[in-house]
Amino acid sequence: MGKQRKDNKGRILKTGESQRKDGLYQYRYTDLDGKRHTVYDPDLKTLRDKEFEIEQQLRSGGRPVSNITLLELLHRYVDLNRSIRETTRLSYQQCIRTLSQDPIVNKKIKDLKSLDGKRFLIRLDEKYRYKTTETLFNFVKAALKMAVNDGDLLRMPFCFSLSDIIADNDSKREALTPEQQKEWLRFIRNDGILNKYYDYYVVLLETGLRVSEFCGLTMKDLDFRTRKITIDHQLLYHDGKYHIGKLKTKSSIRTIPMTEKAYQSLLRLSEKRHKAKKICVDGYTDFILVNQSRNPRVAHDLCTRFRDIYKKYKRLYPNSCMPNVTAHVLRHTFCSNMVREGINIKTLQYLMGHSSAITTLDIYSHIDYLSVESQVRAIEERNKN
Repeated sequence: MGKQRKDNKGRILKTGESQRKDGLYQYRYTDLDGKRHTVYDPDLKTLRDKEFEIEQQLRSGGRPVSNITLLELLHRYVDLNRSIRETTRLSYQQCIRTLSQDPIVNKKIKDLKSLDGKRFLIRLDEKYRYKTTETLFNFVKAALKMAVNDGDLLRMPFCFSLSDIIADNDSKREALTPEQQKEWLRFIRNDGILNKYYDYYVVLLETGLRVSEFCGLTMKDLDFRTRKITIDHQLLYHDGKYHIGKLKTKSSIRTIPMTEKAYQSLLRLSEKRHKAKKICVDGYTDFILVNQSRNPRVAHDLCTRFRDIYKKYKRLYPNSCMPNVTAHVLRHTFCSNMVREGINIKTLQYLMGHSSAITTLDIYSHIDYLSVESQVRAIEERNKN
């Protein structure tokens, strides 16, 4: 029987363990591919914790656990997902910037425990709305799932759902009632400072465009003779540069008719852009919406303006029941208006650019009670005749 190796404190070392002359402990092993690896630690107990993890990993048929941090994993996840849309990539990069402020991203993924994830969610809930927290958490879980599939993790550390930890207290987006639409447009039109945004609100209410689609409109996309709008791209802004992005789905590519109100507002907007800078973005020029610097407007900028406008309205009318008038609420309102007018659901699906009618049907939940009652009464009257 061979002589047992000991460290400088007289402790017996296991197979694969040794202590260097400088006192550092090391453990050598062979992975499933036959490659030799060595891990080091100044403390024997900590080294054996690492040995245990390696043995567990090898028994499960995987490779040694990765030593990268969660932040490094998130960057890797984005880099490896080459097939995602540009808008999704920008969204992921924004998630990383937001998450970089939380201490969890500095932890090594092999050290993450379920409790870390729960505390992480509570911190997010204290700072952000439920939807934002949900987006960030799902992004982190997707990256960790990739690490498990790639053999960098033994198991998923966060095996709980978001609703197990925090409650969804966000109010559901409401569509504006016909009365609220009139009130809002009247408020914008009569304000000496905000009236420059009047046509923006009208176009969004009359077309149901996504805000990035609206910002991407160029003169070539508007046919004032036949009164048609072509939507086949969106304008994005990232890292100080403009980009043209693909639309959400193939169904988002569409041609929609201008209503009379949309026609008049788009005409006014096209006339106001004569002082715009000649900017070419991936081959696209002559954007309809321009800011005070005469540059094309982008979604984030416009959404910020809408948020500030709503804050002003609430300061002036604190007792008003007007919901937050965001670009997305205007899109929902357009959909609700079409439903209220009895439009065919497949036609509405096309106008909205939805890939599924289920998404379109979900907008029915935004119809107010008075509209429901009026439609029931109308059916009742028809049946009498």
